[in-house]
Amino acid sequence: LEPGSSERSWDVKRRVRARGVVSALLALAAVSGGCVMRTELSNTGRDAALDQPEPEEVIEVLFTQNQHGQPEASCQRPLCRRLVAAIQGARSSVDFAIYGVRNQNAVIDALVEAQVRGVRVRGVVDTEGAACDRFEYQDTRLLFQRLGADTVRCDAGPGHGYIMHDKFVVIDAEQVWTGSTNISDTELGGEYYADVAVLVRSRELAQAYTRELEEMFGGAFHKHKADDTPHVLAPLADGTRLESYFSPTDHAVENAVLPLIAQAQRTLDVAMFFFTEQRVAAELRRAHERGVKLRMVLDASGAQNKYSGHPLLCEAGVPVKIESWAGKSHSKWALADADDPAHAAVLVGSLNWTRAANEENDENTLVIRDNAAVVSAFAREFERQWADLPDALICTAVQAEGPSSAGSCADGVDNGRDDRTGAEEEKCINGRVVH
Repeated sequence: LEPGSSERSWDVKRRVRARGVVSALLALAAVSGGCVMRTELSNTGRDAALDQPEPEEVIEVLFTQNQHGQPEASCQRPLCRRLVAAIQGARSSVDFAIYGVRNQNAVIDALVEAQVRGVRVRGVVDTEGAACDRFEYQDTRLLFQRLGADTVRCDAGPGHGYIMHDKFVVIDAEQVWTGSTNISDTELGGEYYADVAVLVRSRELAQAYTRELEEMFGGAFHKHKADDTPHVLAPLADGTRLESYFSPTDHAVENAVLPLIAQAQRTLDVAMFFFTEQRVAAELRRAHERGVKLRMVLDASGAQNKYSGHPLLCEAGVPVKIESWAGKSHSKWALADADDPAHAAVLVGSLNWTRAANEENDENTLVIRDNAAVVSAFAREFERQWADLPDALICTAVQAEGPSSAGSCADGVDNGRDDRTGAEEEKCINGRVVH
């Protein structure tokens, strides 16, 4: 989402309208006994919309910052407030493709409020059943109930075993919110997992994401979609260059991930959740062998996967830090040549570096070039994560849930992806290892 001088005057008018809309909604809620929305959550959305100015950047970057904290159902942290503000500021449309919703009622309230004031709202989510009847995130049902079945659809039917894993919201066909952040208490709300969100002002990018949403909203998910969106977009007003890819139709690994690695000349920093695509592992090793300074922060549960590609890198001497946070390193991004503006590039989105993400799931991938502010933001975040994790974790096995991930036994979250929370793990009894 991004601005020009003309947007400043529009922003003032938007805020005046927003105050009037919210006042009217609150009055209606009072008259009807509060059936339109819960006042507490309405205020959260209102405050986010009115207190946060529109960003001056063409691309706004936000990272989660609570890896030593806890999940939170509230909407007090920057990522949640920013997304709610964007939805509250919508004038004509909100389109979303999200995995689901868990303990983030403020986002649902913001979508309902938008719908009440006449904004067209459409969305798609993932289902774990052949019908829209089972969800990984329990509040996804509430999304259907409050917005209406005609507003939200899921990837039911043949192929439902694949994942609708996109994470994007399109506002007014002008702004795109995307990244690795799910609408959950561990990510958007609590900023507990390591994640990122980017907000891009680009009508061309918004059109591409809207087209992708409309395919899925119309019932075409996964391998039933078409490769029908532009991949290399026209430069933005500030010179930023964007590339856009959707899985599985656009072959994001072949067209975005592998080229980014192959073109890196000096440095390559990677923050990743799951990393089992062996072609990517081989390309990363080749980059290391030709002298590129390569570093990776990898999630502990991802590293436990028997197909993980990180042993190939460790064998070659690449420093791969296996995170020991209580939660996950849910990031899915890479930064190439941060100190070389002519070659610097960022890759970000919902795509894990796995075959399933590339060939089966619904995913979105964005490549950003020629934007020094974005590059600097990702470089700072990688250094923050790298410094936060001790060198002793380099290429060392870490329990996703257990004493080696401090706090994971008590956070009530299934960080190990084995259908057991930390308190139910054999490794987590009174904070000690069970032999």
